[in-house]
Amino acid sequence: GLTEVEYAALLLYLNKTAYNGLYRVNSKGEFNVPFGRYVDPTIVKPRSIVRASMLLRNVEIHSEGFGYVMDVTKEGDICYLDPPYHPASDTANFTDYSMNGFKMGDQERLRDLCVELDRRNVTFVLSNSDTEAVRGLYGDIFGFKIVSFKTRRMISSKVSSRASGYDLLITNRR
Repeated sequence: GLTEVEYAALLLYLNKTAYNGLYRVNSKGEFNVPFGRYVDPTIVKPRSIVRASMLLRNVEIHSEGFGYVMDVTKEGDICYLDPPYHPASDTANFTDYSMNGFKMGDQERLRDLCVELDRRNVTFVLSNSDTEAVRGLYGDIFGFKIVSFKTRRMISSKVSSRASGYDLLITNRR
């Protein structure tokens, strides 16, 4: 098998050579993004890797199902959650970045996890699309801070189709 460093290198390679830097798997858990059309992609900038290494020296990064967060966080921790975004429209409804997709029930379980993190005094920051459904999940009842910001969608086969939209940052840090 590959070492952790080799896995990290492979992920960087896929990010820089796959279509639009997209990461997605099929129902079997296999990576299924086509190659991008890059003539000479810059795979890695050594200076950037060294800088990132220094910045992340005392940081733990976990790529797990979000339920795992409860097992590894404690009071005073800061947790960033970046789930597959809720569809912003009926036509922008792709949520199958993982084998089982990410449906509304998953969004609700993630909200419940955020409520529990808040109860345990773990700071969370969550990103998602700015939709009424997401705002409804995290609304005023919980007292979370919700900030909307403009963003540009980068995943589209046509550059001209890459529209702007709005995303949310949601946090219990007041």
